[in-house]
Amino acid sequence: MYARELTKEYLIKLGITNITPDGKHIYTGIEKEAEQCKNQNGYLVFSAYDHDLYKAIYPITKSRNAGTIVIPVHRAVYAWYKGSAKASMVVDHINNNKTDNRIDNLQLLTVKDNIWKGRECDVWELKCNLRRPRSYYEYLI
Repeated sequence: MYARELTKEYLIKLGITNITPDGKHIYTGIEKEAEQCKNQNGYLVFSAYDHDLYKAIYPITKSRNAGTIVIPVHRAVYAWYKGSAKASMVVDHINNNKTDNRIDNLQLLTVKDNIWKGRECDVWELKCNLRRPRSYYEYLI
């Protein structure tokens, strides 16, 4: 299960004591560090345990992983240093490097803005088969 909306207070509740500004180290105690790994999309993530979530889910699922949540490092870094990483917003890597989680490389965007940021070309430059004449599509704009 992924944590959607993050705040610094919620991260502290999960036992996070410090996050370095580059996102390379996430501490869960004085000397203990959370282990980071890449998920299937190439983002760095770490796991945390939410006891309240465990109490809500375990009676239903009987899963031994109940209460475990996966947190993307870039969302945790943003929430730790800039406040809330809202569930409806995307924490975007400015340089498009998914593993560069420095706080100055992160920005909060809407989903629409993030999609537009990823576009490298205009609609007319796309290499696709448009079935109607160009005038039809210009009319829609």
